[in-house]
Amino acid sequence: MWEVIRPLLAVRNLRKGGGVRKYGDRLVLDSIFCVLRSGCQWRMLPRDLMPWDAAHRWFTKWRRDGSWDRIHDELRRQLRIGGPDRLPP
Repeated sequence: MWEVIRPLLAVRNLRKGGGVRKYGDRLVLDSIFCVLRSGCQWRMLPRDLMPWDAAHRWFTKWRRDGSWDRIHDELRRQLRIGGPDRLPP
């Protein structure tokens, strides 16, 4: 699934500001998917994932800039084309 999602995320442009990120996109996605799958509160994220407030901040940012809609649409399209076996785990 990561191979499908990675190209949909915005590429960072360091010239426009921002420092070195502490957490990678994959860890951010793992944290968000944990909340979405389990239905737990953000504050209940396991400690082996990223802090809840950082995960929530990235989820909100991606939702506002349209990244989350692109991810959702592409995953749905992949499932409709080839069924559940189409997406890698």
